[in-house]
Amino acid sequence: TDGRTGAAGTVYLEMAGDGAGNGQLIIDNGDRFTEMTTAIPDGGTWTVPDLLVRNAGTLGVASGETLILTGPVSTDSDSATDGIRLRGGTLSAGGAGLTIENWSLTADGTNSVSEDITVKSGGAITHFYNTTSQVHTMDLTIDGDLTVENGGAVTAVGKGISQKYYGIGAPTSTLRAGGSYGGQGGTSESGSGVVGPTYGSVLAPTGIGSGGGNDVTTPAGGAIHLTVLGDVVLDGTLSASSGTDTNGYRCGGSGGSLWLVAETLSGGGTISANGGDQGSTSGAGGGGRMAVYLTASDSFGGVKFEAFGGPAGSASQRGAAGTIYRETVSDDAGAGDLIIRNFDRIAQGVTHLPPTSPTPAWGDDLSLVSAFLTDGAKLTLTDDLVFAALDMESGTVLDLGGFDLELRVLTINGVSYGFGVYDEGDLGDQVIGAGTVEVIPEPTAVLLLALGVLPLARRGRRA
Repeated sequence: TDGRTGAAGTVYLEMAGDGAGNGQLIIDNGDRFTEMTTAIPDGGTWTVPDLLVRNAGTLGVASGETLILTGPVSTDSDSATDGIRLRGGTLSAGGAGLTIENWSLTADGTNSVSEDITVKSGGAITHFYNTTSQVHTMDLTIDGDLTVENGGAVTAVGKGISQKYYGIGAPTSTLRAGGSYGGQGGTSESGSGVVGPTYGSVLAPTGIGSGGGNDVTTPAGGAIHLTVLGDVVLDGTLSASSGTDTNGYRCGGSGGSLWLVAETLSGGGTISANGGDQGSTSGAGGGGRMAVYLTASDSFGGVKFEAFGGPAGSASQRGAAGTIYRETVSDDAGAGDLIIRNFDRIAQGVTHLPPTSPTPAWGDDLSLVSAFLTDGAKLTLTDDLVFAALDMESGTVLDLGGFDLELRVLTINGVSYGFGVYDEGDLGDQVIGAGTVEVIPEPTAVLLLALGVLPLARRGRRA
């Protein structure tokens, strides 16, 4: 097993022309994959001018240890199992910038790198996988710029829960349901099975995704918290999605979590936390959670954002949408956009707000958030809620669930609704369930009403 297989030792080759200490360090484990790593001695510092990692060889940099790369890192073609594993230690390229190509930087736990980082095709920044509980996540700060080229990735795809019935959002029945997170997982084709609860923060997501039911589950998405103190150019992928295995009766794991803070974001790549695929008559995974904060820009460039539920042949099997929160430098804190969209995958399941799991405790304040429901999304309230604004496109559904929603701006299919309290049926067939929607005026509008500048008729219920 991964925990019993030993890690590689070291081979050092120095030729006459290299000069003392300027040879090549080789980490080669003979394709014996293991979670163990080749270790720098406790408290040690290695300066390496030429590092070769191959055949599942991984050099570990733990807390108190330092690895200084003064030359290239080379590898064989298997970027999934070769590279450097950072676990609280110091990794430096001497200020020359770190290039990751055809190898992986595995950043487990809290780490920081004071270098510009370029991830080329075949390269990856990732964290180690989980099995039945949350052990490995990524919390990485880059004091510099991050460039992810086409074919490169910052990825936690399939690094969440990998075992059936495990995770906060795992199903509570054995009947082939997918895992839940931001959105519910799908049930079996017949609609049987009990899906697990939704969970986690919209504004600061940190949890890994949950597994599905049945005999096997597609591994759920992991958890990425990435803070870049410079610019991000993304032409590759930044993903905490579930896997895509559709063999047999495999159930989909949920998407994971992705929390990005950067000065600017540009490029034409994709940021995703999608739910996993399913096999045969089983349920797909629900979408995960994503939050993106820009501290020096108002533009997200051409980057695409996805937190879809997993695809399937029937509505009962499809996963529900997760959540995407985006905030720019011009937004007040907590006043960004919340996007719930499901790629027109009409699902029986829903996105809950607040989430239904009591753990972790819900602490998000969404009162300044502008929410957008698009592409077949379904939002169900599980408590009273306050938004600044809500915009619903055709084909989306808001289920009040017996609770009250308060906001200042309401738009449904391009129609704006004035001040007032709306009951079920007042807003058409896209707003269902007992409860009310109250549209209240902005503070400036309250003053204008008092002064008689705005007509009181605007406060009446829309006919």
